[in-house]
Amino acid sequence: MDNFTLDSIHYWSFDKVGDPKDLHGRPWGILKGKGNSDVEGVHRSAYNINASSGSMTLLKASDSPYPCLVNPSNCSNGLTISLWLKHRNVIDAFYSGQIFLRSGNGFRNQTGFMLYQVNSSFDHLALQVNKPTSRCTYIFSAPEKVWSHYVIVWDSELKLYRNGEIVSAYLHQECESHVSKVEPQLILGDWEFNRHISFDEVTIWNRSLSGSEVKKIFKFYKGTSCS
Repeated sequence: MDNFTLDSIHYWSFDKVGDPKDLHGRPWGILKGKGNSDVEGVHRSAYNINASSGSMTLLKASDSPYPCLVNPSNCSNGLTISLWLKHRNVIDAFYSGQIFLRSGNGFRNQTGFMLYQVNSSFDHLALQVNKPTSRCTYIFSAPEKVWSHYVIVWDSELKLYRNGEIVSAYLHQECESHVSKVEPQLILGDWEFNRHISFDEVTIWNRSLSGSEVKKIFKFYKGTSCS
């Protein structure tokens, strides 16, 4: 393990083909549909969903996920989710959006965090933060076909980082009243809505990382020195 992952509570490196294990000793990921780990990532191998529907459940209810991860209103110590993502905008006749990561599904009235694409007509990602009585959506620029580092930091308010820098302007932002139920889980991809997606180095901390810590993680994977 790299030094900055030692105090994380979950860490999936996807370095071993067919072995999506949380390196902190918790259960293996459960794959549904088509996907493989035998693609080049930012750090050795990566997990890939290619062309057809598929998903990987990293945490299920019986794994007792960290409360803040599945219910952002229950977050006394903060939360950080870090992942490398490479996606491709794909438009088809049925559905042009994609779901990349979710600890709850806002489309199905579940609390948690959901990283997705509204549609594939422009370069962007959207983050939805779902509490039991409210839902906030943040849409921001994100390039396709390249590895990008995304970090979600939450401690009652959102800080979102892309490639080591805080996202300071959103293409769209809104909050609304909305009733959601808690469904403890963490899933990469979506069985119904995804196309070409690769994931690497998914890490979760039960605290809020600082901006300098986020930058160091990004620089580590980019192979540059950190002071």
